[in-house]
Order: sequence, then C-alpha cells, then structure tokens
Amino acid sequence: MAKNPLSCGQQCTRVTLIALNVLFLLCGIALFVVGLVFRFGGNGLKEEIKPAFENIEINGYEFYDLVNSLAIIFIVAGAVVIVFSFLGFVGAACYVRGALVVYAVLICLALALELAGVILFFVLKNDFEKALKIGMQESIQRANEGDSDYRKGTEYLFESFECCHVSQERHNYTEGNSAQDVCNTASNTYQVDCYDAFTDWLKNYQGALVGVGIAVIIIELLCVILSCWLCRVITKRSSELV
Repeated sequence: MAKNPLSCGQQCTRVTLIALNVLFLLCGIALFVVGLVFRFGGNGLKEEIKPAFENIEINGYEFYDLVNSLAIIFIVAGAVVIVFSFLGFVGAACYVRGALVVYAVLICLALALELAGVILFFVLKNDFEKALKIGMQESIQRANEGDSDYRKGTEYLFESFECCHVSQERHNYTEGNSAQDVCNTASNTYQVDCYDAFTDWLKNYQGALVGVGIAVIIIELLCVILSCWLCRVITKRSSELV
C-alpha cells in the first residue's frame, strides 16, 4: 500500500483547498445557469421594463444593453469559475503540481481584474448617476407623449418602486395621459422620486455586495496561498522519494 505523501497537517490543508474549490464549482454552475435563464428566458418581463431604461446612456452605451449584457457576463463568469475550480480541485485531489501552478496564476489574474473593476466603478460613478436620472426623465416624457411602450415601462417602474416622478418636475404625466394610471388611483398615490427610490434600492444591497466582494477576495487569496504551499510540499516530497 502506498504511503500518503503528506503529513496530517498538510493533508488538512489539501482537504481545505479541495472543499473551497468544490464550493467555487457550485457557485460557478449557479452563475452559469442564472445567466442562461436570463439570456434565453423571461422575454415578456424584459420587454416591459426595456422602455423605462432605454434612453439611459453611460459614456455612449445604453444602460438597458449593459444590464442585458449581465446575462452574458454571468455565463462567461460561471464558465471561468468552473474552469478555475476544476483546476484547483484536480491539482489538490490528484497531487498535480502543474494544475496548481496554473490555478494560482489564474486566480492572481482574476484578483487584478477585480481590482481594475472596482477602480473603474468609482471613476464612472458620477457619470452613471447623472445618466440614470436624465434617462429616467426622458423615458417619462416619452410616456407623456403617448408612446405605449414607454408608458408600459414607466408604469412598471412606478409600480415596482412605488414612485411617480423624477426630480421636482413631474413632467406633465398628470395632465390626463395614460401614464398617470398608476399614480392617480385611490390606492396608489406614490409621491416618492423614482430616481431616489431606485438608488435607495441599490444602496440597500450595497453593504451585502461589499461584504460578499471582500469575502471572495479573502477566499481567493487563501486559495493562492494554499495552492502555492501545496506545490512546495509536493515538490519537496517528490524530491525526497527520488
């Protein structure tokens, strides 16, 4: 019977790395499935909300197209996570040093891209907020002009966030056109600014997103450290067996 090449402590580290990669593998599969569902399903809902955000542009890109692209991002991210976690799992489970080296390098590249994404977010934050408000105003104005698609999208926005205007101006949607349906009924007199309601909704999840992001970065760093240490142990044990 072959002797286990690792000591008890080293084996615990190996099992920890395997468990982390199994967790990442499950998360990758979940992202991949969610991306597929959003990209190829739910067309009715997407058509209803599209007019409300169609006029919003950020540095020349339509906000709705950016959001719709999240599905593709989820699919790609899920596939990447699956590949990463598979390499880590195989390397740790089968003592494959080459797989662990590639795994550690890819995780480091992912950390660099995540840092670049955070920087880009803060650089474009003001442009995003301004474009969001202007786009919402233009969508309501188009609804006031009688565009049925924009009316449908605007009313969906009103119902979802219980709001009826953007900024102090109500953009004439209370002057008898069909965009007033939701706001002027007895049971739905919303006085909240739609922009404030939408940004507040985002802020409600901001802390959770930051927490998840920090946790992911810590776990990724831990995976890099464990994989590098395991590579060193495997190399040392291999040289001792020669």
